[in-house]
Amino acid sequence: MMSPSPIVNITSYVRTELIQPDPGIIEERRRLRLDFGKLDYVMFEGQVHLLDANKTIGFIPSTDDPELEKLRAYRASGLYDFLSAWRKCLQTWF
Repeated sequence: MMSPSPIVNITSYVRTELIQPDPGIIEERRRLRLDFGKLDYVMFEGQVHLLDANKTIGFIPSTDDPELEKLRAYRASGLYDFLSAWRKCLQTWF
């Protein structure tokens, strides 16, 4: 999500864009053992700076905004993929 405001949230964003995360943030995710969630980070002078790590993701209210609906679908897809993988793990254990 992008915003002209230093506080970026559902009320201040001007656009959303799905991007490939920087390899440095992928390493941070591994270090934190975070399989699912949201990492807030910035890139400054070519380096990753992790601001916040959340094990859960925030709520996106219903809207007519197609960009937010794409973001909602992207998050839902990630959650379903995670649950599907977890179910497969459980089936191999029991």
